[in-house]
Amino acid sequence: MTGRRSGHGSFSPSCSHSSSSRGRPPSPPSTTMISSLPLSSSSTDPTVRHALSNLSLAVAKSKKIVIVTGAGISCSCGVPYFRSSDGLYNLVKQQYPDIVLKGRDLFDASLFRDATSASVFYTFIAKLKQSIDSVEPSRTHHFIKTLDNKGKLLRSYTQNINGLEERVGLVGSSSSIKSKGKMKAKDVRNVEEYTAAFIQGVAPDCPDCASRSEARVARSARAIRIGTLHPAIVLYDEPHPLGDDIGSMESSDLSRIPDLLIIMGTSLKVHGLKKLVKEFSKAVHATGASPPSTEPSSSEEAKKPRKSKNPSMKGSSLNVKYHL
Repeated sequence: MTGRRSGHGSFSPSCSHSSSSRGRPPSPPSTTMISSLPLSSSSTDPTVRHALSNLSLAVAKSKKIVIVTGAGISCSCGVPYFRSSDGLYNLVKQQYPDIVLKGRDLFDASLFRDATSASVFYTFIAKLKQSIDSVEPSRTHHFIKTLDNKGKLLRSYTQNINGLEERVGLVGSSSSIKSKGKMKAKDVRNVEEYTAAFIQGVAPDCPDCASRSEARVARSARAIRIGTLHPAIVLYDEPHPLGDDIGSMESSDLSRIPDLLIIMGTSLKVHGLKKLVKEFSKAVHATGASPPSTEPSSSEEAKKPRKSKNPSMKGSSLNVKYHL
């Protein structure tokens, strides 16, 4: 999650050594309302105009917005789909034709148990970094930053590891949390060297370990084992190094009672993120706010659509899910 509140991981290589409710009426079942808006018809369809107007109004009126994002917000930047015919999964498959790994397996901590699987992971991440270096943040990234600048952003939680949030000034601020890290080297002087090694499926030695070992040998002490660098990405079944801090921030955000939750570019298949979204959904609905209506009234149909006062929203695409 990325928090100024925006994370997942980074190419920052990190060193690794080997009461009773009786009598109460039952709660109504939770439902999910999904509004799919054909934006290509936004200039002629009154229903779409009405829905977009209400969405814009909800954002404009809200003062404590929580945003949850995934890889989908970066597709328009040119970040490749992993599973497309020319995607990174297939590019890695061409280099390692005898290895059978599912997409999720490439991000599972267990891959380090096998040297070949680890090599595939290093190559995949290095190619991903190369593809990301040449792209720019999307309008969605700038939209989130605009909310931050206006003091409307309570927190932005992102699963993304591409570092695009950082480029617009979100990561490192008090409102952005990254749940999975980022693709960035801590030692900028050696980033090209590290990338070249990773793309060949080799993990470079930890320079700090090497220096300590050399210092010990110089004073006639026994050399220590030198660890290797791994991309600083939090994998499945791997504890987040800042997990406690993220949990504290989430609790703090919930206590501040957010008034709008926006979810973009994620299928919410990760258990931890799904749980987070449920908690924030409850907090938002506890304020009594109802989701924007997508059905125009007869009087609204006759009105001409007003021009948007937010240029950063022009031409953008919104997929909105309300968890009721």
